Amino acid sequence: MADETAPASPFRWPVVNPGPSWSCPRVNMPDIFSIQWDMPLDSWFYAGHAVDTDGNEYSVNLYFARTQPSAADPALQLVSLGIGIGVAAGGAYRMCTETGEGAAEAPDTGAALYVPRASDSSYLVQFSGGASAAHGSMAYTGGASMGIAGATYKASASGTDANGAPIALELDLEDLIGTKMEGMSGWVGPTYEIAQPRLQITGGTLTLGDAVVTLAGGSLWHDRQTYNFPPAPPPPPGSKPAPLYTGNWMALLFSNGLSADLNAVWPEATEPGTQWLSGRALNPPRPPLNASGNLYFADGVDRYNGGAFLQGVGNSPEEFDYDINIFDPADPGQSPHWQSPATGNVYCNKWQIALSSRLARWNVPPIVYVAALVPGCEYAPPAGRAFWEGAVHLFSDRDCTNKIGEGFVEQMGYN
Repeated sequence: MADETAPASPFRWPVVNPGPSWSCPRVNMPDIFSIQWDMPLDSWFYAGHAVDTDGNEYSVNLYFARTQPSAADPALQLVSLGIGIGVAAGGAYRMCTETGEGAAEAPDTGAALYVPRASDSSYLVQFSGGASAAHGSMAYTGGASMGIAGATYKASASGTDANGAPIALELDLEDLIGTKMEGMSGWVGPTYEIAQPRLQITGGTLTLGDAVVTLAGGSLWHDRQTYNFPPAPPPPPGSKPAPLYTGNWMALLFSNGLSADLNAVWPEATEPGTQWLSGRALNPPRPPLNASGNLYFADGVDRYNGGAFLQGVGNSPEEFDYDINIFDPADPGQSPHWQSPATGNVYCNKWQIALSSRLARWNVPPIVYVAALVPGCEYAPPAGRAFWEGAVHLFSDRDCTNKIGEGFVEQMGYN
């Protein structure tokens, strides 16, 4: 007989299947942070904004990646490290990309990427090697168990930018809300994804050339992805590497404690410089081909995984939960955008996102205006297609005077 005096559990059983996610490997915490050898690609992507002791703001990203390019040669593991720092004051953007070979769980193997199996009390992603002295790491340092709210981490990375100037970051982080599944129970096909949406920066430094600044705040979103692609023929000789996708990923951190991620795949534009023109409000409309997302609540809300799935596709507002458009779809030429002098690619710098009234019960605003912190955050790796990724501010008004949060946006596959 059940003990009626026992306190109610905050957890529910059985777990509900919200969609087509059961074809994915089972998620085990904290082992999902380890290398997933059954999948051909892994990435650990940290992105957000930082504020120094003088109030200056920065766009910050740090990523680690592992690729098994051929099923016929599983021993070949290509790995990479990326560092990006944008400065709001003046708009400078510094990036460093380093590549190497070898991924391993054991130390002292000569592999450029070392990721031991994560446990409740340990987590490390470490890159070293390659052609230069670039290196980077993300490590668990204590607090609550690994991956749980209250855990603390240390990020450290350094390298040189395209001009040979040193760039580096040292970040102390605290996880405010823990690990969440993205998509439908983690499935955002063809990737399986989890997130740590709010890693608060509690201290650290940024180095940009001869300048070193001390940090007083900010936040990173950790997007942990593992990929599984169907077999495909090799690309023709001389062709450009295909982008991972063509669209946007948006991480939104609201000041009221809500967090969200939006993923939109846009139709591919053939005319150069027009991929950035997107949204249903354009004439003619350019709705997304596919779009989804998640809304994560602050602690205390009784919902599975602490959040809700967001639908971004449909023919009417009754069907989709959000609608992304460029800032001024009625006059696209005047809508803020930036053209890269290096690649010629054109990227959006400002958006408006309408959110369904169905989300108002969770204090989601009806519309959010999103503005890039640093307009020119184009990441151009030595191999592969260039893309844009940078920190943003969130506003509730079109004049962008009432700030309601920060975030990060990626623009992939643009021309």
